[in-house]
Amino acid sequence: MPATLTRSLMAGYGLDDLTPDLRKRLVHELVDSLVDAPPAEDAGFTEEWRAELQRRIENAKKHPELGMSWETVEAELRKRLQCTN
Repeated sequence: MPATLTRSLMAGYGLDDLTPDLRKRLVHELVDSLVDAPPAEDAGFTEEWRAELQRRIENAKKHPELGMSWETVEAELRKRLQCTN
């Protein structure tokens, strides 16, 4: 999502007034809320997409050494976002 769209959405919902800590907490709450979301069958995913997701899950389980820690992912995302702002 482009940074300008993100800022526009944040402003539209008043999120740009939140402190960084509160925005981070909100993100965690939103992600946690997905646990209670309907299963993929009810979310409108195609059979091909479900198969791709399953393939990726199985690959991640077989090769956990290929994954990255959240800290690494977060640092890379922050670096990218700083370049686009």
